[in-house]
Amino acid sequence: PENSYTYHVKDAGRVYIPRRMRDYASIKEDVVILGTGETMEIWNPIAWNKYGQKKGLRERVGLRKNEFI
Repeated sequence: PENSYTYHVKDAGRVYIPRRMRDYASIKEDVVILGTGETMEIWNPIAWNKYGQKKGLRERVGLRKNEFI
């Protein structure tokens, strides 16, 4: 799909998110990272909370800078 891509984590453990993907997801600074196995999703926190409300999920993420949620 256009909204996904394959990436291999480099030695430093960093993941580069291409500009088109950051623009697509409206990612500026903070993100929500979800994953299982070998896949992960990177979301804008506000978009994730809206999606969670729509799907009836109880968990909401706070917008805390530089913390793992």
